[in-house]
Amino acid sequence: MSEIAAAAERREFDDVIALTESAIPKANEAGLGLLACELHGQRGLAFLQRTSVNRAQDLEAAIEAHEAAIALAVTGEQTANLLMHLALVYADRVRGDRAENLERAVGLLRAALDELDPPRTPELEAMMRTNLAVALMRRERGDRVANLREAAQLCRAALEYRSAERDAGDWAHSQLNLGEALEALAALGEADVAHAGRAYERVIEEEQHLRDRWLVGSAHHALGRFTFVLLMRAPKRSSMLMRKTNEIASRRTNHSSKQHATIFRWLVN
Repeated sequence: MSEIAAAAERREFDDVIALTESAIPKANEAGLGLLACELHGQRGLAFLQRTSVNRAQDLEAAIEAHEAAIALAVTGEQTANLLMHLALVYADRVRGDRAENLERAVGLLRAALDELDPPRTPELEAMMRTNLAVALMRRERGDRVANLREAAQLCRAALEYRSAERDAGDWAHSQLNLGEALEALAALGEADVAHAGRAYERVIEEEQHLRDRWLVGSAHHALGRFTFVLLMRAPKRSSMLMRKTNEIASRRTNHSSKQHATIFRWLVN
């Protein structure tokens, strides 16, 4: 397992797949069901995460591996983890009906939350809530507003545990998804536009604590998109906004992130 774990850490997914292919029969022959479960799970994640020319085939292999692992799972938390990963596969699945695949993803994530044994691990529960929020936002069936409201509630619940101090990256994931849910609700007239923008602003404000720069970039992109929509609703402010934007671009200071966010607040007030 150590060799497989090391290969996974290095993101050498082809090696993980090859190693688990030879290790799983040996674990089965030795009657080591728990080990076989872990190997199937590692194999499923490798198929999900690797880049290949046949993404559709890899995802089908990931489904098969995770289903084999679930059949061997012993604890509720182990089952919950595997159900969550299987849900991620269905959310990205190429084959089959997209709407049905997303329904399966939502159902699996709900089942994963139900499988968590008390006392629940707060990190894992927050991760599952955030993943379920993403699936609900992508969902094509059901009432759109209800899906988005539940997604926002799930992100808020995840953020009761997640914080920038505890783990800035995890916190930013939940925060960005909260912003996306609120933005979509605002577009439907079901949420305050300022609340959505504030969710993105908070990620920008924590820029120095985020190692994954793409999270900050995503927040800037979302806030910029949001600002553009607001601008279209207030065309008389366009020339003033252009002057403010050009001022920020010309300064290129360490405070430009906060100044960028200030534009949004100026538009919504």
